Amino acid sequence: MLLCRSAITWRSATGAVGLALSIALALWCAPKARADAITFMSASPYQLGDLLRTENPTYDVEINAELVHPAARAEVKPAFVFVHGSGGRLLRHQRYLELARSLGFVTLQLDSFGPRGVSSTVGNQTNVTAAMMTVDVLRALAWLAARPDVDARRIAVMGSSKGAIAALFAAWSPIRQKVVTELDFAGYALLYPLCARIEDATVTASPVHVFIGEKDNWTPAAPCIAEVERMRARGRPWAITLYDGAFHGFDAPIEGIRDMPHAYSMAGCDIALRADGYEYETGSGYLLTQAERRQAFRACARKGGVKMGGYHAAGALLTDVERFLRVVRDRD
Repeated sequence: MLLCRSAITWRSATGAVGLALSIALALWCAPKARADAITFMSASPYQLGDLLRTENPTYDVEINAELVHPAARAEVKPAFVFVHGSGGRLLRHQRYLELARSLGFVTLQLDSFGPRGVSSTVGNQTNVTAAMMTVDVLRALAWLAARPDVDARRIAVMGSSKGAIAALFAAWSPIRQKVVTELDFAGYALLYPLCARIEDATVTASPVHVFIGEKDNWTPAAPCIAEVERMRARGRPWAITLYDGAFHGFDAPIEGIRDMPHAYSMAGCDIALRADGYEYETGSGYLLTQAERRQAFRACARKGGVKMGGYHAAGALLTDVERFLRVVRDRD
């Protein structure tokens, strides 16, 4: 990750191998930390607009999460929230949690699926929506900020795929103010999200960084590039790093490129979030509500042809995430 004036950083695996290897060795040698199972209350709005329209939202869904402290137990620590994608919590997500702890962060890994009776939303995104997961993310922020051993000004969030959409929506100020009033994350790391255009551009002042494969045809990079450039033109500290030759899920330790025949490519979709909190597909005009969601994606999404892989870029990604977390940790 290069901190420069350009909105776009192109990243190849070369040049980051040494640092990535050092990070990997440090994580491998780190002692296994004990996880504390915790719960907090959230809600399940199908769309964010549903929650915004509710005067006094009821938080009646008990979300499970794992809290782990870093080895170096400072009196007050920064915190790191990780949000899984459509495949649920995966083993590879531990590398980001372990990395954060090696930098002194207390980590919180969410499970948005289990409490709602779902194990995966690959191929069917209707059972748990990004809006539901967004509320989970914000309620996790409130839970952490209330802890005396956490610095509320240094809490970062990282989402993977669908979890990255939730993290993106958490950066939208109206829903954040509705759920957590003045609280905000100190940094937002979005790993290969489906980037929706936030129409009113009312967003966090904190850094937002997209990490995505330049060949991703599941959740393509083009909408992310456009949104980053639009936000930067408005003075927001948004950035994007593209990884050469990488597709969706390029941090998965698989050989070569794998076909995902049951996945739907979003390359033909243009999703926007309206000022009232409702997502819609701009080409067809359909809302992503329960009534119209299937029609919206039937008009733009295509099943098959989706690819996953590009593990050659995983080391560069880990290096970039490490640098991103250092900025959050070392903020004044």
